[in-house]
Amino acid sequence: MNDSTALSGKTEISAENLRVNYGKFCALEIDRLRLSGRIIGVIGHNGSGKSTLIKTILQLLMPRRGSVETFWTHAGTRTALIPEQHMAFSPENGAIFEDMPVESYIKLWCRIKHNNGNFYKQAGSPYLEKLNLTPLLPKLGRELSKGQRRRVQVAVGFMIKPRLFLFDEPFDGLDIVQSNELTNVMLEESNSMSMIVSSHRMEVIERLADIVIVLHEGQVFASGAVDEVCRTLGGTSILISETLNQPLSLEKLLDIMKREFLSCLINQIGNQLLITGDGLTIEALQEFFLRQHLQGLRINEARPSLVDAMRYHLNKLN
Repeated sequence: MNDSTALSGKTEISAENLRVNYGKFCALEIDRLRLSGRIIGVIGHNGSGKSTLIKTILQLLMPRRGSVETFWTHAGTRTALIPEQHMAFSPENGAIFEDMPVESYIKLWCRIKHNNGNFYKQAGSPYLEKLNLTPLLPKLGRELSKGQRRRVQVAVGFMIKPRLFLFDEPFDGLDIVQSNELTNVMLEESNSMSMIVSSHRMEVIERLADIVIVLHEGQVFASGAVDEVCRTLGGTSILISETLNQPLSLEKLLDIMKREFLSCLINQIGNQLLITGDGLTIEALQEFFLRQHLQGLRINEARPSLVDAMRYHLNKLN
């Protein structure tokens, strides 16, 4: 792939009348979906259809009916993406060959994709460094932890130089430092390839993605830009500050608000409170504070974070 062609390109997902079954169980059903982005986040509760969508895009699962297609769009051109030619995949289990040394596994993929087993020592070497894989090269696949297997799989995927890299729970098994390192690499590589990332890590998806798909029971609950999806899931967030020097302690105020606004999500952030929910207004909160004889509070509307929006969404479903 020519990097100048890839630069600033996006992946478009187009699904029509799509239904994917496991036996008689319908795991994914999408009437119509069309969106494009550089990094597309796929989120939802366990069993919502995230892995099914990714595997269907990769043609590892075949639809019962309908279709899902992906296209590379750049500078007015639109090219259909073929999994075996244009895509890389990092599966949830980070599977690599158990009885093969990591270095041999990487060499194998370099020979297959670049006809050069030493590609990883040349153009592929930055990924070994960025993902701290050099110490793992002599180890067998079965000697690696889940997080180590995942890092190997991710490095191989980047070395393939796909137009679309699909990740299924790439941060599972990684600690905070490793997750941050991988996030930085993904953001850097998104200049030359697009990605679809399924994850439960909302704070990472919010940092990575420009487009988000929210699945619920195999159907698209919401999709679009991150800001749009956050407001769809969480409604409004309102930040309450200047809580010191009030007749009520912050803990007491928090307790009263939780009873008053039962359906809302309320978080304490230092000396501030953040309340998230449908139908919230600054006027309603001002009236509530007057009843509590509280004055001088600063009340400002905010966009819900993806973490809070998703927590609120899941609480409503339960």
